[in-house]
Amino acid sequence: MDEEFLVEFDGVELHLKIEIYVAENEHMLWPIPTIIFLLFKVLIAVYTGLFTIFAPTFVGLKYFCYLTNVSYTIVAIYFIISAFRTVIFEVLFGASHKIQFASDSNNHNSKNQVMKVEDQSGAKLVMLKVSIYVEWMARHLGYCLSLIVCVSFYSLEARVDGEPGTSLFDVNSHIVINFIVFIDLFLSATPVKLFHFIWLIILGMFYALFTYFYFNANGETLYKSLNDRTNPSASLMYSSMIAIFGSILSTLLIYCCYLLRIFLYIKLRLAKKKIFI
Repeated sequence: MDEEFLVEFDGVELHLKIEIYVAENEHMLWPIPTIIFLLFKVLIAVYTGLFTIFAPTFVGLKYFCYLTNVSYTIVAIYFIISAFRTVIFEVLFGASHKIQFASDSNNHNSKNQVMKVEDQSGAKLVMLKVSIYVEWMARHLGYCLSLIVCVSFYSLEARVDGEPGTSLFDVNSHIVINFIVFIDLFLSATPVKLFHFIWLIILGMFYALFTYFYFNANGETLYKSLNDRTNPSASLMYSSMIAIFGSILSTLLIYCCYLLRIFLYIKLRLAKKKIFI
């Protein structure tokens, strides 16, 4: 696990690497039936997808102006793409291409076995690469944003509004989604990159600017705890600070959970080896 942490500082990699994992062995980390993992992906994709489709029908397109709903939509996009790619693309590629496995004995994450497709052309491969780019981006943004909006809502916004935040909508959008995120984090074998927090900061800064222009255009505050009608510039500064520090802290927490997942997996493998020796 020390090597896994140190490799983060062996050159800062801000780009999203294209790595294709095999559903049977690499998408799922733990020794449980593959069908359970696939059902989890599909059911969560359907659940979050349907919620994202039907929720705006009750509040209109303004639904997507709130960061809580933006983060939920990003998580839904991640699960939809992940479920689709895991179930469909892996089957198509597994049936039509030769798979070569490359092992890396110095890494204990899902990079150990990377599927390299010999045929580097074709529409299927292009679609797969694009889906992986979007999935990796949505995964990290969704993981971290879910934590940020949950903490911000119950520590700031709910207090200002005087609401307990116990409605079904609030619980689903802030608490349930975080349970789903952490289950996926510990169940899957996809690695977490520490320096991807930069993408989260960029999104947070864009959203802070959006709330500033939204207030100037409509005279309406999206979040009462952040918007000061007398000084919108100060509100923009507070929102930017939350975006920066929230991005760093949430990424650190997700990364620590990722290291814990690796530690538990290694301990399990060692325990199984001792049993069979």
